[in-house]
Amino acid sequence: VYELGSVFKPLTIAAALEAGVVHPESRFNVSEPIKLGRFTVTDTHKFAETADLTEIIVQSSNIGTVHVARALGIPRQTEFLKAAGLLDKAAIELPGSEAPIKPEHMTDVSAATISYGHGLSVTPLAFLSAFAALGNGGEMMPPTLRLDPDRKVKPVPLMSAVTAETVTRMMRESVIRGTGETADVEGYRVAGKTGTGEKPLNGGYDKNANISSFAAVFPEDGPQYALIVTLDDPKARAGRGATASGSSAPVAGRIIERVAPILGVTPRFDTNRPVRTGFSDQTPERSAL
Repeated sequence: VYELGSVFKPLTIAAALEAGVVHPESRFNVSEPIKLGRFTVTDTHKFAETADLTEIIVQSSNIGTVHVARALGIPRQTEFLKAAGLLDKAAIELPGSEAPIKPEHMTDVSAATISYGHGLSVTPLAFLSAFAALGNGGEMMPPTLRLDPDRKVKPVPLMSAVTAETVTRMMRESVIRGTGETADVEGYRVAGKTGTGEKPLNGGYDKNANISSFAAVFPEDGPQYALIVTLDDPKARAGRGATASGSSAPVAGRIIERVAPILGVTPRFDTNRPVRTGFSDQTPERSAL
């Protein structure tokens, strides 16, 4: 199980949209850090005084996400996490499926940190089961390793189709012009989110060791597949850092570039803008959480 970082932000925003406590144009002050007892929530870079929900995802703003979580409130946040299966182990046909490491009680601090993917350790599979609902009209499907054409399962509604589509469009913006740029693949309209979580160490966090993840659905305008790439302590290399934008995101782009044609996903090309792919070594590095 891992603290997966900012890949949680789209789920937090989806929960708040679904609860009706925010709307896509809602704006929050992202210019000032947030004090949480002895902790301070900051962003990696200052980008604006206020930001709407799309910019909070595009810029991967911790501050903005905490404001959204506060609007949502602890009871509704906890209810959403439970409905998403993130407070239980993934129901998969493997004996090693691990239960999450979660706080005993949800406090203002834990609710804030969980909103941007810290303080709750889950398996990537459990996370992806919930995240995939963003590309599936808001419905979760139980994960399986079995190839069974006759398998009949009942979808679990997690959010409305409108909420799912809205957040997916926001994640597409993150890939077009935000922290997920290095995962973009020409023709396949990837919609996704980066996440970088510092590894726990002696009751704190190791600032030199990360869990790097990129979660995505594609194609954005008619999702057929979801994936998550999680790298344990990736190392920086020439031109790219160890955060998700420089490690797991380009790996996800390479995977999509290779498997999408095999899976029969129809490419659609947009000639109005340049596209960066997972194979490009010229992609500018961006900071990500």
